Amino acid sequence: KKAQNVAESGKPSVILFKHHASLLSFVETILNFQSPQPQNEKPDPRKYGQPLNDFCKENNHSVRFLGNSIGSFSESNERAMIYLMTCHSAKGLDFENVFIPMCEGFEKGEKLFYVALSRSRRRLFLSGKQCAWIHERLANNTSVTMLNASDVEEDENLF
Repeated sequence: KKAQNVAESGKPSVILFKHHASLLSFVETILNFQSPQPQNEKPDPRKYGQPLNDFCKENNHSVRFLGNSIGSFSESNERAMIYLMTCHSAKGLDFENVFIPMCEGFEKGEKLFYVALSRSRRRLFLSGKQCAWIHERLANNTSVTMLNASDVEEDENLF
């Protein structure tokens, strides 16, 4: 909800995930998307990415998967969009609004977390179970918002 509220035409939001598994779990829970990929396989974006985008278009969701040659930014110029990506896929890109759910999955000093943090041009939203090392480094930065489950009225395990 928060990602949708801050997204604007030409200024999309992005939700960055550490792994494809956490991204896929997120969309299955939030969007009720049923992946065509067998559950016992390691998530392969070539198997779920385009079906996810098709599902979102059919259901008029302003959410799209972007990465691994799947998806594009073309719709973001016409309407407020939310892109779902892995941190690895987001390298070299930047966005007005960056959301990083499940921050507890990152280790202190992990380069991939730095990649995720540095994708934000304007606003950075972090959520998950409280991580002291994240809080101490970013607490005084006015462009960073730490989201708690009570702030967004959602189960904190989703974020």
